[in-house]
Amino acid sequence: TMQVKVDTAGRAFFSLDGQEVRANMLAEMLNKYKITGLTKSDEKRFSVMTEFGVPMTKLLEYIRGGEKERGKLDMESEGIPMDSLNNQLGDWIAFGWNEKQRFQQTNNTPKENWCRIAIKADGQTNYKAIKRVIQVFQDRNLNSFNLITEMKTEQVE
Repeated sequence: TMQVKVDTAGRAFFSLDGQEVRANMLAEMLNKYKITGLTKSDEKRFSVMTEFGVPMTKLLEYIRGGEKERGKLDMESEGIPMDSLNNQLGDWIAFGWNEKQRFQQTNNTPKENWCRIAIKADGQTNYKAIKRVIQVFQDRNLNSFNLITEMKTEQVE
């Protein structure tokens, strides 16, 4: 599953399952943004992370940080940039989708088990931010996705 989570501040966080897929996607992004210095250890750490929401300029610091440092970076970050002049989210989506498709075809994954796309937000999230994420997917001809809202449960006494 490829998922973009939009928090109440309108920040985008990205996740994609599959360690090999994530490692290949990361290599493509580092190449595009001309970022060097990634070690095999960094690659391995990134490939098992659940999600991230930092711009490319902070990615190596994020990967190398402990849980506390990554949490701090998440809070300080404005999320993955997705504006028209710096659409890093669009690049993550495009490279991730291409790598996922390549992996699925190479491994003869049945079509019904192919990658699904989800956009996750709660009711307090600004609609304009969600609309922008939808547009980023549509700009890449990815028009089929699930919208997920976080539901809170209350215990009835």
